Amino acid sequence: MKYIIFSGTTGSGKDTIINRLHEDLKNLQIEPVKRAWYYTTRKVDRKGENPNRKDKISDEEFNEKVSKGEIILDHKNSNYQVGYPSEILNEKSGIIIFNIAVWAAKQLQDYALQNDGRAVTIFLDAPKEQRIGRIKHRDGLSADESVIFKVENDITKSEHATGYNLVVQNKDGDLEKNYEIILSKVKEFLNA
Repeated sequence: MKYIIFSGTTGSGKDTIINRLHEDLKNLQIEPVKRAWYYTTRKVDRKGENPNRKDKISDEEFNEKVSKGEIILDHKNSNYQVGYPSEILNEKSGIIIFNIAVWAAKQLQDYALQNDGRAVTIFLDAPKEQRIGRIKHRDGLSADESVIFKVENDITKSEHATGYNLVVQNKDGDLEKNYEIILSKVKEFLNA
């Protein structure tokens, strides 16, 4: 198994890059590739999210799955929980792309190594002004207090971006250039 682990701040382009990388790797047909999904108890949907998706469960369902070992790398955010289904980590071959919290990236990398796998970690950062705009757009926020809290939380994430194989400052307008840097690092990892 090979894990490609992305972490980073809000507005840094993680989903855009991950979606493109997933498609490009599928087209290269190196080996099976999938994007990891996670359970969430988030009550409010973000713009464009399907409110009836299978990964959105109640707090009670979430806690039951954690107690049964069906959810791992679980974490409580400000008002909701997230965690990955253990079945994803039990796969023994292929490439799995993760968009995971900073605190869990090292745990996931260690898990891969302990189970005869490999991992590459990539941290994406964005300038503060870019993060504010994306948070307001994504969450539909207008209250500056909520946005400032989220940006301050992102600054903490940036401070913990040590130990990653690649750290990219993804400013608006640099997406294509940065994607090529990331793709090069991923190909190097897959060919090692």
